Amino acid sequence: SICKTSTKLKNLVIVKIWALPCSIMNTLVGFPVQYTVLFRLGYHFGLSVDIGVSNPNSDYICCVFSNLIDESMKRYLIVWLLLGMAGSAWGQEGHTGAVQWMSFEEALVKSKTEKRKIFIDVYTDWCGWCKVMDKNTFSEPAVAKVLNEKFYPVKFDAEQTGDVQFDGRTFKFIPQGNKGVHELAVALLNNQMSYPTVVFLDEDFKMIQPLAGYQKPPEFHPIIQFIGEDHFKKMKWTEFQSIYKSPYTQTAGNGSGR
Repeated sequence: SICKTSTKLKNLVIVKIWALPCSIMNTLVGFPVQYTVLFRLGYHFGLSVDIGVSNPNSDYICCVFSNLIDESMKRYLIVWLLLGMAGSAWGQEGHTGAVQWMSFEEALVKSKTEKRKIFIDVYTDWCGWCKVMDKNTFSEPAVAKVLNEKFYPVKFDAEQTGDVQFDGRTFKFIPQGNKGVHELAVALLNNQMSYPTVVFLDEDFKMIQPLAGYQKPPEFHPIIQFIGEDHFKKMKWTEFQSIYKSPYTQTAGNGSGR
């Protein structure tokens, strides 16, 4: 897919168009940029003459550079983008600090051969705290380790438009004004549409519990360990807090979980 533009911008002469997958651009800039109308890439270089315009009809974001950037800067930008692509590929191959996210459908398939609990991060593209939790909590190695080893970790966009087949039913997108909500998100969140909300399901996709709100790593780690290691079946949360050993320098047990 190639990004094209015929828009004439005042005092700006476009000489080159670059197209990169949004997933790579997300890695480069540190936050999601997919479907952003205007993204100032020049901010990172102290420039004010280059812009990026995403194409909402594809999964690519266009980096458009003006003729005011000299050749040396263009070469620097190219090297920077290539390094970013290499880093993105390395991260997707199993960086130890990353949660190995999958789709809901992929979790359904995997559970047929190996039973695990299901962890679902229900988010939206516009949710600021969802992005903060991605950056600060899900990227933390101790959190990622528990989610990868004890669960099938699922990312689910509460506003995705694609149908999902589950438990003999087809869950669909419900338009609401300019946006809408997916029926599966409504079911998972019990119609309490708050973001971010994470949902814990057992090995048979039965509800254990949802947990709404942003969670810092020291608060979140004991919760996922409590559920992931089945402590919740043998003791109360307060009992588990008394024996929990935090992997962090600051004590996360003894009342830090909720």
